[in-house]
Amino acid sequence: MSGPSRSSSASRASRYRETPDSPSPNIPDEGYYEQRTEAPKWALRLSEEQRAVHLLSYLDEKSLMNVALVSKEWNRFASDNAVWKGIYVRHGWSVNQDMIDWYLKGSELELASIVHEQEHEQEHEQEHEQEHEDRVLFSARSAVSNGKRRKVVDIDLKDEAAERSGDDYDMLQDVTAPYERYPDEDGDRKLQRFSPTQLDPQHQIDIDTSDTLIPAPLDPIEATTSSSPDCYDDASSPLSIPPSSPVSRDTSTSPDGSTSFSFAGTFGRSRDVATNQPTVAYPDPKAPNDNFFSHIDAFQAVKILWTSEPIRKCIDFIGSQAPYPSQILTPEILQTHRDHVSGRATINWKYLCMQRKLLEKNWTQGEHSARELPGHTEGIYCIQFDSYKVVSGSRDTTIKIWDIRSGECVRTYPGHTASVLCLQYDETRIVSGSSDTSILVWDLETGQILQRLDGHVDSVLSVRFEKDIVVSCSKDRSVKIWKISSGQLLRTLRGHRAAVNAVQFSPESAAPSPFRGSPRLVVSASGDKTIKVWSFETGECLRTLEGHARGIACIQFEGNVVVSGSSDQSIKIWDLSTGACVNTLAGHEGLVRTLQFAGGRIISGSYDETIKVWDQASGRLLTDLGGRHSHRVFKLQFDDSKIVSCSQDQKIIIWDFAVGVDTTFLN
Repeated sequence: MSGPSRSSSASRASRYRETPDSPSPNIPDEGYYEQRTEAPKWALRLSEEQRAVHLLSYLDEKSLMNVALVSKEWNRFASDNAVWKGIYVRHGWSVNQDMIDWYLKGSELELASIVHEQEHEQEHEQEHEQEHEDRVLFSARSAVSNGKRRKVVDIDLKDEAAERSGDDYDMLQDVTAPYERYPDEDGDRKLQRFSPTQLDPQHQIDIDTSDTLIPAPLDPIEATTSSSPDCYDDASSPLSIPPSSPVSRDTSTSPDGSTSFSFAGTFGRSRDVATNQPTVAYPDPKAPNDNFFSHIDAFQAVKILWTSEPIRKCIDFIGSQAPYPSQILTPEILQTHRDHVSGRATINWKYLCMQRKLLEKNWTQGEHSARELPGHTEGIYCIQFDSYKVVSGSRDTTIKIWDIRSGECVRTYPGHTASVLCLQYDETRIVSGSSDTSILVWDLETGQILQRLDGHVDSVLSVRFEKDIVVSCSKDRSVKIWKISSGQLLRTLRGHRAAVNAVQFSPESAAPSPFRGSPRLVVSASGDKTIKVWSFETGECLRTLEGHARGIACIQFEGNVVVSGSSDQSIKIWDLSTGACVNTLAGHEGLVRTLQFAGGRIISGSYDETIKVWDQASGRLLTDLGGRHSHRVFKLQFDDSKIVSCSQDQKIIIWDFAVGVDTTFLN
């Protein structure tokens, strides 16, 4: 062992060479190796500027602001758009990607359209000038061709009339008027304009009764007046639709499957003379394709017979008929999201970060505005909303649809014979459950009942649907799975010992479940204090979660996380794969009737008349919202900027946290 060691040592010593600048020239290197971190190959291919930008993208906002103060060069690096995009993504904040795609693509199309229109206008002007010149020249030559001496005069339209003299001047002024010819002293024939009163009666025009002075009927889009309500008129949105925004791009309809998102269209608005009530001019689906709305498939479902305010529809913002950004966005927003060097449309990620930080601050501090949607005559049990409408169900047996911008009720659908306890809607349908034990499927636009599902023998307490499948639960202790198109009951899940108060099931697009065979899951919560997890395909009970001290009123599950609210006044967070309770949130003083979690927040509503906002990771209470509802909170839903809640006090309240925030591209 010693031999090889000495040999190795001698070998290393022999390779050692002292240099004059060695710190200890008499001490050989005994094999010390300094560990070094080598940059990855992709980093070596970056320029110095790109490396600096990449490194800065790992800083937080405060550190990045400090870096910007070092020098102008570092300020330029710290303001790089890619750096701020990285910060935005690392926070886990979402954006409205459909809106961003439409804005970037639409801006390019709009720029190309402007250039094309300018070229077309120049060509048209040149053609018009040439036609006018040819017409004037032809008239001038015809005017002098019948004299004793044929005199042809070429008129240069670029010369000013004041610079002309003799026959040229006379002809320029009079070629378009009636003429008589008379000989001059030299025998030539000159021209003289007739007075209008000297015209033959059959050629005279009665100016007072001329049809040309009667204005043509306005197009429904052009008939929109500035006094009509702007569907984007609220403080949290910078979107602005001009009162008249005609769009006439005659192109093919958008391909099937293109992405759409909601946008309130502009209709012609006027007032009925007798009732002084606003009326709406609807586009005729059978009319020729001569205006913007006649090309949009989403508007074909609008019935001309409706005289009430239309339900907001979706316009395809990715297809060929999408409006241009300048027709929708305000000039301020267009300027904010524009590259200052190239002038091209871009997304200002630093600006989005600042707006999102302000929105998060409003959530944490409870800074919001609120307004009510009154109209139901009894307590309101269920609601759902999107950017343009709220759909609610009430003890008064009706379903109402509200315009979320104006607060007006645009539809009321009677059909149930008892309280409407639960509902869900998509782009075309509403599915509702009632104390009358029935489940009704409605046409969202018309209120027509498309299907009736009968099978429960007690109140239907919760419904969820996707495509052709409805899952429901009832006070009769059962969970049922239905097929909408045929009304067929596919299976019934039994196992709970009390009323099943809430149910959810995983969508087709969900990630594989943690159970053997990765089945789609149905999760139900009951007054028997348990949560059960079922196989959607077989109806087998896969797991039972126990831990609440009293009955469970509400649940939500997504992925491997289940959150439940109970009559024991607590909220529990469960790991679905293990069945373990990972956290318990305490703070309510009454039954937790409704909850939702998303974006790191859990928001709950209770019989204690309050709504609470929690941090999902830590369980810390962020905001306590009270004082607006005066009775039990039955249902709530929220998105990135607002909460919509309903209560036994007959109120729907919209809690808007986007106070002073530009939410154009936020989700």
